[in-house]
Amino acid sequence: MLNRTASENQSQRENFSLANKVAFACSILVAVVFVYSSIQHFRSPYRFLVATTRYSIVDGWVAVLASAALPPVQSVVGVTLLTFTYPRSASLIAVLLMLLFTGLHVFAIISGLQISCGCFGSSDEVISWSSVARNAVLLFSACYAFCFFQFYRAP
Repeated sequence: MLNRTASENQSQRENFSLANKVAFACSILVAVVFVYSSIQHFRSPYRFLVATTRYSIVDGWVAVLASAALPPVQSVVGVTLLTFTYPRSASLIAVLLMLLFTGLHVFAIISGLQISCGCFGSSDEVISWSSVARNAVLLFSACYAFCFFQFYRAP
């Protein structure tokens, strides 16, 4: 049987408290970005559709479906992360979306596409390694939140 001293229990509670705060901050960061992005896409759906087709991966009805489905998914994931309703599921979906977005950015750079990412609606920011780095930070944040919610339990 494992016996812990009071100082070990206190140390574990402090570590949990710090990990909890970091996971909370990561969740809020990803949630705010997802909600903001979805609002921008809802405001100008045609512009988002055009940005989607410029990746030259999908076109036609697949592009329409993807550009119509993504804003509601982003907003639901964002709100779910903000409210901590289903934190494991929401953070897992956020990880998968950020993997997709980051992969698309890398694909565009490697393919030599000089296009706007379409991330925040009317932004004309051309995809670059800095946008990949921004996505990597969001991906790391979503991963941290998922791992914390999945594996870390309160002492």
